[in-house]
Amino acid sequence: MKNTQIVIALVALGAGFVLGYLTHRNGWIPVSVREGVREAAGVGSGAVESPMPAGEWYPQTFVPGIDAETREQMASLGYLQASEAAPPVSGVVQFVPSLTQAGLNLYVDGHAPEAVLMDAQGEVLHTWSYPFEEVWPNYSPPEYVRNTGDKYWRRVHLLPNGDLLAIHDGIGMICVDKDSKLKWVYDKRAHHDLAVTEDDEIYVLTRTEHVVPRIDPERIVLEPGISVLSMDGTELRHVSLWECFENSPYAHVLEGLKGIVDVFHDNTIQVFDGSQANRSPLFAKGKVLVSIWTLDAIAIVNLDTKTVEWYLAGMWDAQHESELLPNGNMIIFDNRGDGGQSRILEFDSFTQEIVWSYRGTEERPFHTEWLENGNTLITETKNGRAFEVTPKGETVWEFVNPNQVDQDGMTLIAALWEVERVPEGYVEEWLTDQKD
Repeated sequence: MKNTQIVIALVALGAGFVLGYLTHRNGWIPVSVREGVREAAGVGSGAVESPMPAGEWYPQTFVPGIDAETREQMASLGYLQASEAAPPVSGVVQFVPSLTQAGLNLYVDGHAPEAVLMDAQGEVLHTWSYPFEEVWPNYSPPEYVRNTGDKYWRRVHLLPNGDLLAIHDGIGMICVDKDSKLKWVYDKRAHHDLAVTEDDEIYVLTRTEHVVPRIDPERIVLEPGISVLSMDGTELRHVSLWECFENSPYAHVLEGLKGIVDVFHDNTIQVFDGSQANRSPLFAKGKVLVSIWTLDAIAIVNLDTKTVEWYLAGMWDAQHESELLPNGNMIIFDNRGDGGQSRILEFDSFTQEIVWSYRGTEERPFHTEWLENGNTLITETKNGRAFEVTPKGETVWEFVNPNQVDQDGMTLIAALWEVERVPEGYVEEWLTDQKD
């Protein structure tokens, strides 16, 4: 089916304001308000008797009697470390070798700044970790920020030599080597997503927290940008995404964003490798596809000319994970455009004809990776579960996150942010040396 990867971030919405992991539009609230909301809701965020670190571990069901306004504020807290009751089993609970795509599994979750590489049977082959406080010892969250960004790695990228790039969402990005020794730090509020090109450059979404009079003359906003780094962490350039829109025929779409702190909430980046430039100059090497949550839109950006060359909205609502596929189509996670429900859409990049779709449900938040053998690897984020299914829907591999915590009389399972299938040959050299 598809020989590519897409990471889907589904947030369950609707009656009751189910706790998702996103901070929604206009949902950035001061830390002081967050503390008051927690107290009013009767849920804690302090230390617990557990090997898990102190953090934000919320039961999915609120204390009865909470008013609607408080529930809505709670729904905006975002990126929770855990919210669902843990099942009675953990680890790899199902595996059909003959039908499973070969490879290793790399995952990150809400329990700690740590990444785990394991085989198909669940045996841990390698882990990376690094204490947040040793990177940013004097860190204090600003007035508007998710206060779970220091608790875990939101997204990682494994390099062939065993180095790992890791994002502390809204705070910065670090690189550690295969022995978890810190190599460098980039502290300009990296968030959500990154991409590494064949030219050994790192593209990462960033935000600059400052007053921009043409956006809002009175208060701080999070100006969206893209930073390009060398492999040693040196910033090569930084481009404002807001400025790219201002310089484009699509500048008018910015008018509706005035008054929003997180003006774009951009959440996905893909750097074109030029392999499809023959289809359209839009797909030339180095151009960037981004997903912009507040606009319900995706856009192709030329960082050299600092302009937006292509823009598409109207087919989805609160989307994530836009990606250009090898077949020339695009794929996107439509968070709630299917009558309030979620779906994945593959569509023709030029005609917008929908050629394939997969509908999710409110109860099943997930990330998805399409595998070379035609199977699909699905991660249910808040349920802490990943499983691989064949095109016929048969489950051939299943993993339940073993990282769990006891909180307020409940055992909660850590949110599973991403599970990625890694080809064994990709890390064979250093992993073999490690075993020897």
